[in-house]
This record gives sequence, structure tokens and C-alpha cells, in this order.
Amino acid sequence: RLDPSSKCYIFRRHVLLALFVCPLACLAMSPCPPGCCCPGPGFLVLCESLGLRSLPRSVPLSTSALSVARNQLCNVDHLLQAFSGLQELSLSHNLLARFPRGLPPSLESLLLQENRITYITSGVLRQLRNLTRLHLEDNRIRAIQPGALLGLRKLQLLTLKGNKLTSLPRSLPPSLTHLDLSENCISSLDLPSLAALVNLQVLQINSNCLRSVPENTFDSLPRLRSVGLTNN
Repeated sequence: RLDPSSKCYIFRRHVLLALFVCPLACLAMSPCPPGCCCPGPGFLVLCESLGLRSLPRSVPLSTSALSVARNQLCNVDHLLQAFSGLQELSLSHNLLARFPRGLPPSLESLLLQENRITYITSGVLRQLRNLTRLHLEDNRIRAIQPGALLGLRKLQLLTLKGNKLTSLPRSLPPSLTHLDLSENCISSLDLPSLAALVNLQVLQINSNCLRSVPENTFDSLPRLRSVGLTNN
């Protein structure tokens, strides 16, 4: 089952391995980019907090999980396209001003929180048909073009907490089970957009600008078990 509390790291099932094996594994395993930790060659590559302005060139193409979090990356467009087996990617805590183009369609988990993304345009995520988790919290997102996320037919968890949205994104994928829109400035809920989320189980809209919520707002969501509406 999908656990929304695991949003900080997509590599949760690999972290214990990394803690026990690194740094010894980082010295022994090859190839591995300078300064990075590679507990398993072609498996998990951690290049975090290295002050990187560009992606390391020597990351093995067979890598399935890559973290370049907490660096100074501004643009990674099309630089990861050749990683056909990449399933988990963290680009969090960087300087990205837009959603990366040309990401591999194999991705299942994508972390982009704490960047500088302002808009999500239609078509930019079209190829990410295997994505199940997308973390976009603490960016500067003001708008998501209608239908921009609709093609993500496997997406279950979407976090948009701490952005600048003023309305509920339209045409969200009905596969969603967890949606976090907390700490935006959403003033009203679009009922048709909500009604399409027939698999939604957890909805967080805390700390927004809602003035009222009609009694029947959530009647069309048969699987909904938790709604957060505090601080509105």
C-alpha cells in the first residue's frame, strides 16, 4: 500500500542498505561518480549535498535509483533520457525553475520538492506514464494547465503543499489515492474536478483560503477516509 508519510525519500527501501554499506561500499564499488555513494553498482546512486551545478557524467546507465538532492542544479532537461531503467529520482532541494523535460518513461517516483518551479504546462509529463508518486511541495507553482497531469494513469500520490495555487487543479488523474494541497491559497473547491477522483482516500487542504465547503462536496468520493480542512 502507498504510504503518504514516506514523502521525504523515495529510497526508503534502500536507505538502510546505504547506511550499513556506505562509506565502505563507496570506496569499493566501481564505477561511481566522484563524491557519490554507490551501495550497489547499477542500482542506487546517491550524489547529495555536493554543490553540483550539473549532473555527474559517470552515473551508470543501469542505475535504477538516483538522488542528486541538495545541490545547485538549474537545468537537467533531456540529460536523463538514456537511463531507460531509472525508476526512482530525487531532484529535490535544487534550483530548477521549470519541470524537467525529457525524463525517462520508466520513472515511478519523482521528487521535485523545494525547487523554484512556477508552472506545470500540458505535455511536459506526457511520457511519464509509469509514475505513481510525484512530489512538488514547497515550490512556487501558481498554475497547472488543465489536463497536464491527466495522462499519469498510474499516479497515486501527488503532493503540492506549500505552493501558490489559488484553485484546485483541473483534470487530475482518477488513479489518485492521496492528494495534498495544503498551504496554498485555494478559495473554493471545483466539484466536477473532485468528483472524478473516485479512488481518492486522503485529501489534505489545510491552511488555504476556503471560505465555505458545501455539505455534499465529498459525496461523490466513495473511498475517501480522511479530509484535512484546518486553518481555513
